[in-house]
Amino acid sequence: MKKKLLLIFIIIICSISVFAQKDLTKYVKPIIGSQTHFSLSNGNVYPCIALPWGMNHWAPQTYDVWKEFIYPYLKKVYERVRQAGKFVTIHSCGDVDELFDDLIAIGLNSFNPFQPEVMDIPKILPKYRGRLAFHGGLSMQKTLPFGTKEEVINESERLLELGRDGGYIFSPSHAVESDTSIENILAFIEVAQKQHL
Repeated sequence: MKKKLLLIFIIIICSISVFAQKDLTKYVKPIIGSQTHFSLSNGNVYPCIALPWGMNHWAPQTYDVWKEFIYPYLKKVYERVRQAGKFVTIHSCGDVDELFDDLIAIGLNSFNPFQPEVMDIPKILPKYRGRLAFHGGLSMQKTLPFGTKEEVINESERLLELGRDGGYIFSPSHAVESDTSIENILAFIEVAQKQHL
């Protein structure tokens, strides 16, 4: 029994030392790259790339890690989509506005969701107007599911006014969940219809 435990211990130590000496990133990059080929092989008419890079108040990776591992593959995907004459739209929840300049540089046209809990909509929208369109804005974490009808109307009107000069697609910031009242859903739709959207 002692010999078996010693052998297992030696195998573990040897494995750790072998992996400690290798650059394991060479194993990660081909895996991410395979996703690029898969995404492009489906003949998407609406090529919306959905890779969540952020949480409400932080990103699970540093900018440098994103730039090294994610950016090169997004660039390939965006180039292929743009070459096909399509617009590039992505969905990435969370606090990722530090990535917008890089995403625009490689061809991003529209970003979703525009989350008011993590993004300063009145500041970000004019900053990127003419370079990047935003889709969302009506809070699905607060206003739409938990606000009053009047709060939904007021927020909808405010967002539509902010987007009046373009670069904005008014909608809930994310999928409308079952805890949202029909009254609140109809309220934001009616405001949008009154604005002739």
